[in-house]
Amino acid sequence: MDIYITVNAQWSIHNKTDAENVNPQEFCRFLRNLLQVSKRFAVMMTGSFFELPIQYATTNATDWDFMYIPTDICALPYNMSTPSNFRGTMFTIGTNPRYPGFARLYAIDGKLQTNISLKNKTHGPAHTHLVNSREKFMAGIRILFCHHRSSKFNEIPIRWSDLKTDRVFAVYCPCWPTVADEWKTRERPSGWPPKELIARVVSSGCHFVAKPHQSNPNDHTQWRFSFSKAEIILIHTWTDVQKYIYHILRLIKSEVVKACGGSDETIICTYFFKTLMFWECERQSKEFWDDENVEKSVSELLCIMIGWLIDGCCTNYFIPKNNMIPGLTKAVVFNKEIELLLTYATYGIKELTSLWPKAYPRYFCRFRVAIPQKLIFNGLLELLRGNVVNPLNPFIKTKLLKLLTNNNSLLCFKVFELYRGIVTQLKAGTEKCFKRKDALKLEALNYFLQSLKESGNECTLAYFSLGDSIYELSERFNSFVESESAKSCCDSSESNCNGNYEQYSLESFEGLDINAPGDSPGTAKGGMAKKMTEIGKADDLNAYAINVIQNAFGLAAVTTFIATRLMSSAYLANFYYNALQDYKMTSDVCDTISSLFERRRMWACHSERAFPLFLTNDLSAIFDEHFRTVLGLITLRRYIVESLQDSSSVLVRICPVQLIKYLKIQCNRREGMNEPEVDTNFRCSHALNAMYDNYEPLSEVFMLAVLYASCRE
Repeated sequence: MDIYITVNAQWSIHNKTDAENVNPQEFCRFLRNLLQVSKRFAVMMTGSFFELPIQYATTNATDWDFMYIPTDICALPYNMSTPSNFRGTMFTIGTNPRYPGFARLYAIDGKLQTNISLKNKTHGPAHTHLVNSREKFMAGIRILFCHHRSSKFNEIPIRWSDLKTDRVFAVYCPCWPTVADEWKTRERPSGWPPKELIARVVSSGCHFVAKPHQSNPNDHTQWRFSFSKAEIILIHTWTDVQKYIYHILRLIKSEVVKACGGSDETIICTYFFKTLMFWECERQSKEFWDDENVEKSVSELLCIMIGWLIDGCCTNYFIPKNNMIPGLTKAVVFNKEIELLLTYATYGIKELTSLWPKAYPRYFCRFRVAIPQKLIFNGLLELLRGNVVNPLNPFIKTKLLKLLTNNNSLLCFKVFELYRGIVTQLKAGTEKCFKRKDALKLEALNYFLQSLKESGNECTLAYFSLGDSIYELSERFNSFVESESAKSCCDSSESNCNGNYEQYSLESFEGLDINAPGDSPGTAKGGMAKKMTEIGKADDLNAYAINVIQNAFGLAAVTTFIATRLMSSAYLANFYYNALQDYKMTSDVCDTISSLFERRRMWACHSERAFPLFLTNDLSAIFDEHFRTVLGLITLRRYIVESLQDSSSVLVRICPVQLIKYLKIQCNRREGMNEPEVDTNFRCSHALNAMYDNYEPLSEVFMLAVLYASCRE
């Protein structure tokens, strides 16, 4: 999905000097080019971790589920035409009554699409990754959880250490499937979901995930219907009591799975209990979900699940003909599961409810946290450029763009300094007077250095509730930023939660070098681990979850940098190389960026994806002659083949790391260290190919062409 924005052409110029040097319309075009996104995949966060309140998600951490949806593929019923605004490949859906809940996808020419070939073609992700394989992530987790020693919380870090990320490839269908039409009209004794919610769910469509029917696991032509988007919408209409009951059911499920020897040894899974909740929300009366009936309700729900296991039938909520328990399984297979569930239904619920408190009333779980402006900025940018789908707010991208391009936003201030440096460098290149030329170069250097200066440590106080889910928190966060965009608070602030929580300030981390090797955040200067250990001593679960979240903000604040930093560094290195011809400084900047990637790879990769440099005919003068040569060939080709009349519309986006690599090669060459290699790897580093922006493959080819041209000198 491409994102095109219209930035306010009357972007405010703060003083007379700025007005003389910067054309507001040109700056807005520069900003628009920076924020334009063209992703091969959209990403949707699914599963309990993102659906349930934060308190439940952090204290009973489950897998992080991500659905990767190609933006250029769409599936439709055979009798529907392709949407007029869609540009890409369209597949036709074919279903077979023998396999309810599953379908096959056909190309326009009738060719059957296998899930393997389609995944390989698009390089889409479909795998499970163990998070604790990342050493730095686990070091951070140890810091977050190190300040509580009560046995009551011992299992929480263990569950986080076993955390996995599930990445699933999916094809989007914008319409509601006919095999699920019964869901729209069925009788619902409780009145939930109401008609308006049903209409909203139906309009969200569905997805197809690459998973065959359990009776034929090697059939790679089958795709399973997925209603993850609908589930997110529905769960966020549950009452606080319903969410708590589901939380208790998930805890029981975890204990049952553990007692059975792990998930590979039992068919019991979280989705069975989610399905149970959906069905009973339709069937049970309002009194069933009263707060004083929690233990009784959980017991009844467990008995219903036991009945499902005895019958060997777990009916899919959206497609009732789909039995999710494979085969004609006899009850004896589930004897152990039934016995464990029956034990909890009879004796164990009260112990769980006393151990794991409720995340409501929400005002009891409300807390205040100081968030550095750079984290707010980086978070908004990650949501936008990551092409994240929010089922609760389909128009979230428009809101994010508004927040990022606000006149008072951190992005506008940082990019404005960078743009002034570029404009001044262009002026210096055309200036005839040597004295004036040197003055302009010095002025441009100051602008580039100012744009590179790390800022955004000013904090904004925000109120959040542990009763909010990740999605709800995101919505609340965006609304808060929108209403408070012109405000900030001092770096140091204090708040109190139930009399036992003292918020630390960013001053606690003064003197910490964020570029220092990060093998173990606990060894950083300033005694960060010790300070975090002293945050809270009370064995209160609410305070525990609050401290974890605040620690996460603190840890991120001292290990991350503002997302414009890499782009500004690349422009600065380019300025040293082309305008000042200072190859020593160019090499030093390149080495600094390279070492940053080695030490803080996660944050560096995020920054690499954040902003590209872009090259146009108007801006080509700030780059060397080899860039201009290749750009000239592209312009000529477009002029001849596409009858392009306006050469200024030719635009090439370049990954900043690729420019850094190129400049380092040229510096080494000038110092006689080595000749440039044409086959130098300019590939951007991403955990998944799905993270690529569409401009990046062209950027790799373009930079190789530039390097090849430089070898012909």
